Amino acid sequence: MVWPVALALTVAAPPAALTALVGQLGATGFRDRESASHRLLAAGPRAVAPLTAASRAPDPEVRRRAAALLDRIEADRLGAPT
Repeated sequence: MVWPVALALTVAAPPAALTALVGQLGATGFRDRESASHRLLAAGPRAVAPLTAASRAPDPEVRRRAAALLDRIEADRLGAPT
């Protein structure tokens, strides 16, 4: 498993890369959706703008995942248990 490497790359990802990850929240493959979710969560507050836009997407899966990620990022910011 290469999670630490993937997470490290996401933390330094430019905004365009975060937008591309948001697009993967609606991917056909479950693993692709999960990977994008983990990487966006690792990006933390830097992912808020693209996730906020995604929370209004026409795809219900993208909306659900974006909303859940925004909740987790906010909880992490406030130091609340998830």
